[in-house]
Amino acid sequence: FYMKKIKAFLIFISLLSPIFLANIVQAQRVRNVSSSCSVLTTAGITERGKCKIKTWLEGNYIIVEVKKSWDREPSYFRLTNNPECNLWGPALDNDNPCKAVTGDGKSWDEESIVVGIGEHTDENGNKTFGYSFGRAYNLFYDGPFVIPK
Repeated sequence: FYMKKIKAFLIFISLLSPIFLANIVQAQRVRNVSSSCSVLTTAGITERGKCKIKTWLEGNYIIVEVKKSWDREPSYFRLTNNPECNLWGPALDNDNPCKAVTGDGKSWDEESIVVGIGEHTDENGNKTFGYSFGRAYNLFYDGPFVIPK
């Protein structure tokens, strides 16, 4: 009697396992993190709040969506998916293996003026993420850059 119950339970669990595994795999494909962030411009710090960063893989690229608490529209970046990269720069340099471009999440501006995007280590050894458009605009995110697997 108990063997039939145990067998039925094991069959039930084995039928549910693909559901749980699919969620785990999906969690690795799309990463979401949230932390404090700020923008520094040539006029000084202009905004402070929370940022949500969502990353996912799309073909040979890492797509980054940054939602700032003070801005309705998210910012999007497309980065070359290269394991050697932790900083990405302008796509205008054909020899650059770590290219970054901006867009609306669906189409991309190959001539965008992203100067740099990536992870940095601050003076205290903490990982921070940020991007800049030259000295005029710099966003600092208080947390690491999470790349999906």
